[in-house]
Amino acid sequence: LLLFVLVDGWTMTVASLAATFALGTGG
Repeated sequence: LLLFVLVDGWTMTVASLAATFALGTGG
């Protein structure tokens, strides 16, 4: 269960960074 939470948290973090990067490069 802990591993699932960690993976989910990591996934959300990566998704957030990817969205921020896309917005930053998209103007």
